Amino acid sequence: MYYKEPLLTVGPATEDGFFYDFWLQDVVSQGHFPELESLVKGIVKAKHRFERLELTKDQALDMFQENPFKTKII
Repeated sequence: MYYKEPLLTVGPATEDGFFYDFWLQDVVSQGHFPELESLVKGIVKAKHRFERLELTKDQALDMFQENPFKTKII
């Protein structure tokens, strides 16, 4: 299985918000953690707005057609 970019996989809601697992082609090691932590802190600081979308199954399949993890769940 090969994909050009990282893909979001599954991400259930939690009591504190939500999380997402993701798929990467390359291996991530502990040496990558400081850079990843900095990147994530920047994303959190940006306070991106999240919206809930209600879609039909066909609309959702169309939206996520490039992500086999999402289409399998749908």
